[in-house]
Amino acid sequence: LYSIKEQIKSLEKLVNMGFYNPIILKNSYVDYYQTVKTTIDLDNLNKAESENSLDVRVSLFYLINNTVSDIDSARLLNLLWLKAKEINIEKAIYAISMNSINSITPQRELSWFTYPVARALISNNKLEEAKNWLFFINSDLKDRVVLDLNFCKTLLLLYLVDSDLKKSNLEIPDVSFLLKVLYNSLEVKKENIYRLMITFKALNYEVAPNLWENFYNKFENYSSSSNINNTNLFLILEQSLEKRNLAETIFIVIDLLNSSNKEQLNFYYLYKSIYSLNNIGLREYARKLSLEINLGL
Repeated sequence: LYSIKEQIKSLEKLVNMGFYNPIILKNSYVDYYQTVKTTIDLDNLNKAESENSLDVRVSLFYLINNTVSDIDSARLLNLLWLKAKEINIEKAIYAISMNSINSITPQRELSWFTYPVARALISNNKLEEAKNWLFFINSDLKDRVVLDLNFCKTLLLLYLVDSDLKKSNLEIPDVSFLLKVLYNSLEVKKENIYRLMITFKALNYEVAPNLWENFYNKFENYSSSSNINNTNLFLILEQSLEKRNLAETIFIVIDLLNSSNKEQLNFYYLYKSIYSLNNIGLREYARKLSLEINLGL
């Protein structure tokens, strides 16, 4: 009914949503490359940065897995991830890239690769490996955060999924400090910062009071969009949390998130969803959801 090409493009999206195992996509890429290898000019592939077709993505994946140079592998991985980001299949491509990532060791010549690879590792819950990349350059971390916005963003993503990050031997700046650095930057949308603040509050992190003042001044009426049905839903959710009714809590959270997607991301829905999962014992899922919502930072 559908061509192999269309099936693989659909598979990319399904793997990205978590419905299929990444190994299936990886094997499909390998098989599909055999059908297009005579039509792709591998020597000019790096120059075709404006093109983003399945043929190009599959060919880049082939090159990555047949390159012995760490620098070449990193360059090709970065290009593939950029193409994945363009069509919102980052998580799927990150997942099938893990073997290639593991073959590359942190080194100063690859300092430009630090943040893309750290994001890929964090997305796959490879937190220690992500830390190896982030911290292999010894420097004052607060100074580095202030001078390097990408480092600040990556640390915040790491905080979302690593509940033990603050317990490490490194003097890692706290969440409030990192959020303040982002807030003072003109490069980050305020909505993205507010979404992070709400997420961290739901995960029981402290956020500086002056940041909340700015948030309330900007979004003083943000909760007014909740209709009466969702108001009732919140009341039921509170009862479910009190009764420790796991199944009911999960179904209500799914309903809230679905409602939020239709109306864009409602901050209150986001807070109640993550807070509920975190406080009913599903802390790992709460953190995974937090990362998924903020990964595009």
